[in-house]
Amino acid sequence: MYFPVMWLNESAALAQKDADSFKSQVLDILKITDAIKYGLIAVGGFILMLLIVVLMKTKLSGGKDSRSQDLTHLVTSADVDDDDVMLNGGRTIINAANGRVHT
Repeated sequence: MYFPVMWLNESAALAQKDADSFKSQVLDILKITDAIKYGLIAVGGFILMLLIVVLMKTKLSGGKDSRSQDLTHLVTSADVDDDDVMLNGGRTIINAANGRVHT
């Protein structure tokens, strides 16, 4: 068993002005982090609602997007002279004779 030979009283005194300053610095950081937390939750909720609106609008419009309409216009256009049209750096081929899209 060990017995302490010497005991030190470790205490400190702090003026009220310094204590208030330290407390306000710590609490200000906590308030800012709470505000950022709730702000990010609000931004995420807004993005989620925007996504739902866009999906509903797409669903109600019949699922047709502007990209497929652009390709249809390209295939049925009289300006197409070649039998095949290369798009997206050669990844997509549209056969102008039958309107099929090959990827």
